[in-house]
Amino acid sequence: MDRKYSLEDLIHIVETLRSKNGCPWDRKQTHESLKPCMMEEAAELVSSIRIYNQTGNAENMREELGDILLQVMLHSQIA
Repeated sequence: MDRKYSLEDLIHIVETLRSKNGCPWDRKQTHESLKPCMMEEAAELVSSIRIYNQTGNAENMREELGDILLQVMLHSQIA
């Protein structure tokens, strides 16, 4: 069975990634440097919605929504 993670789990993960003991790449990111990532993830979400409308399969859309949520959490942590 897949483990379900909470929003608090995600907050903790992002805090850890951005901490001094976290990931160097994540620590150096800014709102500006993350803009291309957010734009790419948004485009992928739009594509996944198209796929969902054609197939009824939401698996890819769930994955892309998770990627968007991570971007939102990174921006929130930076702010």
